[in-house]
Amino acid sequence: MARRPNPLKATQREDIEAREALHARQFAQARIDYLVSKLGLQPERRRAYDLAQAETGEYLLTFDALLLAAPFLPVYLGFERLGALHTVPSAMLPALFNQFGRSPIAAAYRRFCEANVTAADGRLLGLVFPRNRIVQGMVIHNGDVDTFCAAGTSMVVNDPKLGRLVVQKFVEFVAALYTERHNWLNR
Repeated sequence: MARRPNPLKATQREDIEAREALHARQFAQARIDYLVSKLGLQPERRRAYDLAQAETGEYLLTFDALLLAAPFLPVYLGFERLGALHTVPSAMLPALFNQFGRSPIAAAYRRFCEANVTAADGRLLGLVFPRNRIVQGMVIHNGDVDTFCAAGTSMVVNDPKLGRLVVQKFVEFVAALYTERHNWLNR
């Protein structure tokens, strides 16, 4: 006798996927809120919330809406939850240094760049991702090493396709944006 499929499993799977999608959007919104508060973009945040709600119907801030409200930002950010990186051998040291191109971080950044290079419109491309025990997560970006890196806090790698990339804490990246704000803040 053949087993009948359990209709509850499909519903549970859909519920889990919906929760994971919501967690991903909430992760992105929390990082955007942090960026906005540290850079002093509160007026732009209000406009961005209104734009995001009109576009998506939800009161969750998106980075695209923030860029519409603050087109002077020098960075185009994406947000992705890459799973439990602390359990993936290719995302741990020393493999992360020796074979960075094979890590899930590099693969996610390549996908992000391919999908968003035109939308970035010449801006620095950065992908923010959570990392075990690092407050606010980390960012991988193609920014200038001299501008964004503090000695001993960043990992600089050369990707054959994407060039020089920097992996660092998101907090330090935002601090560098704040320090360089006189170069890009033309409100």
